[in-house]
Amino acid sequence: MRARDGLFVEARRFWMAAALLVTVQTVALCAQPVWERVPLSPPPNSGEPVGVWSGGAYLAIENHSSAAPMLLVYNQSGELLQRVTIGIPGAGHLLVLTYWFAHRADGYLAVVGTASDERLGAGFLDIISPSAESQTVVRLFPYGAEAVTFAPDGTIWTAGIENHDDPGSSQDYLILRRFDITGKQIGGAVPRSEFPVRSIPVAGSILVSSKDRVGWFSPFGHRYMEFTADGKELANYPLSVSLVDFHGLALCDDSRVWMGVSGSSEESQGLKEPHTALTLLDRAQGTWTKGEQQAYVHIHGCSGTTLIGKGYGEGYLEELKSMATR
Repeated sequence: MRARDGLFVEARRFWMAAALLVTVQTVALCAQPVWERVPLSPPPNSGEPVGVWSGGAYLAIENHSSAAPMLLVYNQSGELLQRVTIGIPGAGHLLVLTYWFAHRADGYLAVVGTASDERLGAGFLDIISPSAESQTVVRLFPYGAEAVTFAPDGTIWTAGIENHDDPGSSQDYLILRRFDITGKQIGGAVPRSEFPVRSIPVAGSILVSSKDRVGWFSPFGHRYMEFTADGKELANYPLSVSLVDFHGLALCDDSRVWMGVSGSSEESQGLKEPHTALTLLDRAQGTWTKGEQQAYVHIHGCSGTTLIGKGYGEGYLEELKSMATR
């Protein structure tokens, strides 16, 4: 879908509702975890995009396509800490989707999206103070961001496209951009020219971060890349997985990179619900090692060395889980 100015605003939607936080202890990739459930109270509305784990908090979005989307901030105990209304002066409609919001450990929030009126739409970056008493809105046009995270140094990273990024376009620009907490752009990485002209590498992409680096996964660019906080490239690995089979990505403080992928129908025989294989990046070989099938989980991020995700629970639509990876 494109706004009237040509901005690519949506590559995919994952429609899932958050219900529970679950703690899982395991020491091996293939071990079957035991879940300890911790309810989210109150749970976010159903029918909204998937939430994310970011900077020590679980974030969910409500009214994601409206005049005033609302961001919900939970702690790992499932307690609702904050409700923040996202408002852009003069905008009649805002769109905020999965991976378009992030949390910093000190409480700052960063939200990217598309603001539109009757005539056109434009990308924005909204930087929200810990108390939510102030919001700094940065108009990004002609750039439009579709992923955001806080780097380890506290700066804001976005992944996006410019509005002339249509098939056949030859213009070049930096896909990844860095901003300070005031909204000033201070750098960037990955020229658009590194990808085929007729691809849209930012579609469905994800930004993640750990204690010492930032990671970017581009489904349509077929790669996973890592950078230092100041934008220097550290690693570049091939990665091809369809968005239908993709169930989230996490970069942990021990430098492990985890991905959830759908298992084959043969492997899933006997399971009564959707299923996932946890997949781990082998940095030495540049390949991804697929683990044993388990009940469905969508990876939302990493807290230190603990994976955070969501899955189906007994009698519940979903549950949020954490799984120790050591």
